[in-house]
Amino acid sequence: MKNLTLGFAIIFFLFSCGNSSQKSSLQNSKSQKILEEKKVAHFPTWQERTLILPNTPEIPIEQNLVKNDVPFAGIVSHHLLAYKFIDEWFFELSEHNPKIKTFIVLSPSHWNLSRADFSLTSGAWNCDGTFLETDKKIQKVLLEKLDGKNEDDVFLYEHGVSAIAPFIAKYFPKSKIVAIAYDAESPVNTKIANRLSVALEQFVAKKDFFILISSDFSHHHDIEKTKQNDNVSRKFFADPNRATWQFTLCDNPVAMYALTHATKENFRAVIQRNTNSFEISRQDEDDITSYFFCYFVKKK
Repeated sequence: MKNLTLGFAIIFFLFSCGNSSQKSSLQNSKSQKILEEKKVAHFPTWQERTLILPNTPEIPIEQNLVKNDVPFAGIVSHHLLAYKFIDEWFFELSEHNPKIKTFIVLSPSHWNLSRADFSLTSGAWNCDGTFLETDKKIQKVLLEKLDGKNEDDVFLYEHGVSAIAPFIAKYFPKSKIVAIAYDAESPVNTKIANRLSVALEQFVAKKDFFILISSDFSHHHDIEKTKQNDNVSRKFFADPNRATWQFTLCDNPVAMYALTHATKENFRAVIQRNTNSFEISRQDEDDITSYFFCYFVKKK
């Protein structure tokens, strides 16, 4: 995936967007001016650039949400190679839980930019001429509970949030966001992870809130090892709880710990899709990243 990821990074930064309408540009300028007057940081997303994506193959849906399912949390990839499946995941979420007011996004802190245990921001993400803003009331609560710090510079480059922000804005235009970034990979510091779970307790499985875990799974292996790793992760999805979170072979196990420890609700996983970078692109067969697109719903 290294060459593929580098290619997308180059495309992201070098190609200016030539399809934005005049109306979108004016709206963007007006919104940005308001944010500047409020002294609020604003972050770019891929929608500010032309993103050239490969033809995405059809990959069958594994499970659908059923009629009365209302997801309160979920997992989605932050790799735009899986753009089509990210979009379809958010579409189905909007059909089953359309009134989400605040997305609490749990993201790995890539590039080792976080200086605090938990980085937060009161900033906004530029999503095709509109801005996805932070829910400042909830952000303030979480900042205090986590003993975190406002670190705007972390989110200027954090694709764990910026890759998915435009999909939130598209399907939930009235919603807001609280983004939290941290050192997420194994081995998990359970003392730090427990701070996150305690902070999330009042929001997990509660009306108006959605816990969005930004995560990719098996990294840097060939197809055989990738499938083996995904089968281990499936032990968690088969029965998500305070013991099985340890089976998740991903870049955000801290979020799996926090979710399972933040609620006493019994819940189940609905895997919409499980795929990988080689299945999508047919490139880098020895450096594969895998993806699970999943919802969590209360057991009836």
